[in-house]
Amino acid sequence: MKRKIGTLFFTCILVSLVATTKAPAQGLLIPDGEITTAIGWDPDMPTVQMYEQTLISDSFCADFSGDWVEEISPVPGQDTCWNVYSDYAPQVYVDGGAWPVFEDQYGPDYVGWTPFGVQYYRLQRNSIGLGMPCGSLKYQDMHITDGPFSNGPVYTTNILTMEMDWVSVCASRAGVQQCRPW
Repeated sequence: MKRKIGTLFFTCILVSLVATTKAPAQGLLIPDGEITTAIGWDPDMPTVQMYEQTLISDSFCADFSGDWVEEISPVPGQDTCWNVYSDYAPQVYVDGGAWPVFEDQYGPDYVGWTPFGVQYYRLQRNSIGLGMPCGSLKYQDMHITDGPFSNGPVYTTNILTMEMDWVSVCASRAGVQQCRPW
């Protein structure tokens, strides 16, 4: 495998002496974290931000291509838009998605209220005298795996937020926030 730094190429030779970064059961390299990048609002759901992630490792030669990443909520989050009169369940868990990794990247991960959800809560909260803003916070454990939904080790935990007021929406993943009028 070759890695590029500037205009120099380095050839990486993976040695089996990486026990400190291997998951014992699956023999997978475990990322040291990930970098989250906002890549734009979904054209079909303009209240939902798309995020792309890049897996990172202290080992220069680590290559996660071919692995999978999956999300699981370790604990419930909070939903301040939900109330006892809501027609829908509180948004406190991630959806449980899984993504293949290509060149150490995966995604997109979609974060935000659907346009219908924004309209619903704006009308519903106004009709019963509840104010704005409101939002949802979800915890997202990220697992590295050798296939979809195979429950590998956790390499990071993110916080996802979705917020709205009367005229705008915001979404954030791992501290990367985007807001827009809507």
